Amino acid sequence: MISTSLLPPLRVTRIVVGCVLATLACAVSLSAQSPSQKPQQFAVRAKRIVTGAGPDIIDGVILIEKGKIKALGQKLEVPKGWKVIDHRDRVLIPGMIDMASRAGAPKDLRESAVAVDSRTCALDAVALDHRDFAMLCEAGITAVGVLPERRNAYSGQGCVLKTGSAYQKRVVEVHGPVMMTLDASAYSRLRMPASYIGLIKLHRLILETAKGGRAGPSLVGLARGKRKGVLYARTEQALKDSLKLKRRFDLDITLMAANAIRRVVDEFANSGMRVALLTPTFRSGKRRLTLPALLEKKGIQVVFYADTPNLAPAGLRLGAALAAQNGLGRRAALASITSGPAEALGVAARIGSLAVGKDADFVVLSADPFDFSAAVIETWVDGRREYRKKPNAKKKELAP
Repeated sequence: MISTSLLPPLRVTRIVVGCVLATLACAVSLSAQSPSQKPQQFAVRAKRIVTGAGPDIIDGVILIEKGKIKALGQKLEVPKGWKVIDHRDRVLIPGMIDMASRAGAPKDLRESAVAVDSRTCALDAVALDHRDFAMLCEAGITAVGVLPERRNAYSGQGCVLKTGSAYQKRVVEVHGPVMMTLDASAYSRLRMPASYIGLIKLHRLILETAKGGRAGPSLVGLARGKRKGVLYARTEQALKDSLKLKRRFDLDITLMAANAIRRVVDEFANSGMRVALLTPTFRSGKRRLTLPALLEKKGIQVVFYADTPNLAPAGLRLGAALAAQNGLGRRAALASITSGPAEALGVAARIGSLAVGKDADFVVLSADPFDFSAAVIETWVDGRREYRKKPNAKKKELAP
């Protein structure tokens, strides 16, 4: 047993509250669920299954057992006695993932007194029973990354959460990517660093120290390429410096960038750097709408984030649809809201695509995922139906 005396007071409180909520939720779910809501073994048929891990499956079947994908294929034989859920006129896609969400979290997710904070975990500030998660589920988002504020050189560790109602399964990863910043918001006249040049020097010093093993576990893992990172940069110079840091220390990082990356895109070509963009909307200009296609052309993987619920959850799929309409390849567009975020968050082994052994997180749509008229019919998390559109419900517009 771990002694709670070794843990920070806030973490102890969160653990105790979380255990109580998990116990209550488990008791309620066991009493309220019917077998049809959560069968241990069942099959789902669909007109088309977009796996995200290979070619689409026409007239596809997925076999699900205990919340995991047991098998999937075309006209797959369903074992005797298994329940069959028929969606033969619909499209099934992997559960969508918002890489940078604010779900269940307060507005301020940073410790401003220090420039380097490697121990703070975003999970400590998240209310796991918040109504945000049900709202995300309704839009087909089955998992989110919650990241610390991007106002320190190093702001701590993000976490990865499911949006399903089972509290005991909410947390996918406690120690998610390390949040880094190369922006004016990370330096201050009240503490070091006080300038951009000081910020760059601090990053180099921290990474060199961590590579030698003389830092906390999260920074050591980051500097040695064993831990994911997310780096926020907005200006042309900061974007160039972020690429230098990646190459010098061989970092596995995703760059949260602004439209300024268009001006230095050739330098990033085939660099292996993932680029995360705030999802575009109907109000976005042509340059922003065509940027994802330009990045793909240069061999750069694109990931979208919606900062939900600050932006309406439906905006995540809308952004991918708009990018596809403006030149981004369909496979890349789907990956930008499924497997791409999963890779950036370090959880691709469990979620982000439909494959044998992965979590049964998927969305049933009325039409093609990039059809603006397509509605979310059902959302499934860990093999459990968490949302079902009411037959007489008015279709919600796919708009932010």
